[in-house]
Amino acid sequence: MDCRTLAETGSDVLPLVLVAAGLIVAGICLLVRAARTRTAHAAGLVAVLLVLVGLGTVSPPTARAADGCASPDLQRSLTITQTSSMTGLVPHGAPVAITGRVTNTGQDDTYIHDVVVSIAAVTKAAGAPRGRCDARDYELGTPLMTLARPLPAGGTETFAGATIRFRHTAVNQDGCKGAAISLLYTTG
Repeated sequence: MDCRTLAETGSDVLPLVLVAAGLIVAGICLLVRAARTRTAHAAGLVAVLLVLVGLGTVSPPTARAADGCASPDLQRSLTITQTSSMTGLVPHGAPVAITGRVTNTGQDDTYIHDVVVSIAAVTKAAGAPRGRCDARDYELGTPLMTLARPLPAGGTETFAGATIRFRHTAVNQDGCKGAAISLLYTTG
């Protein structure tokens, strides 16, 4: 697996160094003035605090390794395709299996922790009976499908384990006859 370092994070160092230097100089000036006016104890404490604050503001940018190599740039190079069909969704019916595949269309290897499915939209069929039909009429079972494996550039992995069923409710659900359910897949 090719785990590259993420882009550097943090702020530019130069403005922070200038602020820190200014605080240090101010602290030294207070210390010198306090020594002349014999209020060294209080002013000395202020000077030490200013120096510490000045030194504390200097934090150079840091680079960190990608956790599992799944950076946002790599995530954009994944294609998720559903391979199962959602037929037979009826009240009191059995759940229907959801399966699919993840393809790494990028040039870098990545690591797929899991695939998560959610209901993105429900579209009523043209000419369907009156009444509501939305995501509340459907239920996903085990929407988190764990893969936990590397996916090389150009590679494909299959996933399974989630289900969808038509939820039977006390509300008239005739409006869902022939409805199209759009599922959304994300990876982590």
